[in-house]
Amino acid sequence: MERKRAKSGEIRLTEVAKLAGVSPITASRFFRKPEALSLSKRERVASAAKELGYVPNLAARALASQRTEVIGVMIPSLTNNVFSDVLRGIYDASEGSRYSIQLANTRYSILQEEKLLRLFQAQKPAGLIVTGIDQTAESRAVMMPHLQRFPTFLRRVSSASDFSARKWIPACSGACRATATP
Repeated sequence: MERKRAKSGEIRLTEVAKLAGVSPITASRFFRKPEALSLSKRERVASAAKELGYVPNLAARALASQRTEVIGVMIPSLTNNVFSDVLRGIYDASEGSRYSIQLANTRYSILQEEKLLRLFQAQKPAGLIVTGIDQTAESRAVMMPHLQRFPTFLRRVSSASDFSARKWIPACSGACRATATP
């Protein structure tokens, strides 16, 4: 029995696969690892997705794989030049990678930082960069289990000279574990 389109009207991956003349697994592979498919299949799936207006459901992907391709970045200020430089480095390093950046501004509030750390922990980012040096014991307690449970990296950054995004972003693709700085 064929499943009907979701009530929201969203196009399903199975519809893309059917139009492209491939299996749903092959269509799924196109969106995860296109280089694993032949050029002919890539072109057919890309054409079908474009024709149908298909957009991959990243929430469903994250639920199925128990991971995301998001790097969480927490900064205390959007206007401080030091953190602007750090953000520029992060965005420059992530450009062209499969990762996207999710930015959170704590506005120098330790309570906001704790809340945002819990939120990031629940979202299971591929990596987490925490800037600033004044984390509370509660914030550190939230960060450490995250470091131990997930293939991720975690780093506290206090200045632009402390940070080398070009090394960190690619490291996120493996089962990388780094320790937080003191």
